[in-house]
Amino acid sequence: MSVPTKRRRMRVRVTVNRQAVTRAWPEILRVWTTLNNMPPLTDDCNHKCSRFVVFTGQPNEIVVTVSQIPSQGLHSEIFEIEVDGVKRPCLLKKFNSHTSENVPPMIEAKLQIYAHRHGLAPAVLAFNEHAMIVERCESELTSKDLSDGYKWRSKMPMEPRRKLSTLNHALGTGVQKIRKFARTMYKKIGLYNMDPNIDNYMLLRGKLVQIDFGMNRFDSEAAFQRWCSSTGQCKEHKSLLVPKDKPRYPPDFYWYETFVYPHDKEKDKTSWSQDEWTLYNSDMCETRKTLIKSLQGAKTKGIFKVHCVADN
Repeated sequence: MSVPTKRRRMRVRVTVNRQAVTRAWPEILRVWTTLNNMPPLTDDCNHKCSRFVVFTGQPNEIVVTVSQIPSQGLHSEIFEIEVDGVKRPCLLKKFNSHTSENVPPMIEAKLQIYAHRHGLAPAVLAFNEHAMIVERCESELTSKDLSDGYKWRSKMPMEPRRKLSTLNHALGTGVQKIRKFARTMYKKIGLYNMDPNIDNYMLLRGKLVQIDFGMNRFDSEAAFQRWCSSTGQCKEHKSLLVPKDKPRYPPDFYWYETFVYPHDKEKDKTSWSQDEWTLYNSDMCETRKTLIKSLQGAKTKGIFKVHCVADN
């Protein structure tokens, strides 16, 4: 009588075919978009999630899991993506409601594609009118505010303390990097961001990039035409993307509005040139030094040090 042999379990190592996944991004986005129109599932943290199978023409299909993660955006939701149990270095950005100042989702994606070609943004892997899949950045940009070296008495007038805090923030290395980046993007492709808050910038392979283009505009019709030619985009959004009423040097003006205003309303700065803004940035350093010295009597402890980032 023969004795039945015991079957051995085979351990199969799952590997992700990178080329297959790269080709699959549009299909992954299409399937996710279809599922997104249905009542959502949630995970243990009450975040939206979905799991589905995508066929890529390979012997085995791939299993995709899309899970919502916390994010700061007011007009979007962010999801991370796993393929066959492996977290991919990309994110899915779902477009939610937007204001009249925000560009339409398809235009935002094409602006980011254009910026990526010039080394200014993460790559866009797939997009439609509902969402886009983009390259994932490694780390956030931190402001690294300047320190004045003091702890101040609580009875000191609030306005000088607020002004000093604003200058410490605006002259910090992180915020100054945004200013330098905004100038670089403007010089390279004639594009500027009307909302350059720190959450719209991250680090990718050690380099600063912009991750949200919903509030971007072109400086001139010529810059707009170059974008149209590069992306195959039609010109129907010209009136939105090339505003007639804009500041003379947008990069620094909107940087100033985001990080300095309303603590400096002395002059209308819409007509300022690039040179005037460069001088203004240097003057902020001197204003900060003067302000700290004028508040010497309010100090309780610490050693006063004045440091300002060199202008670029």
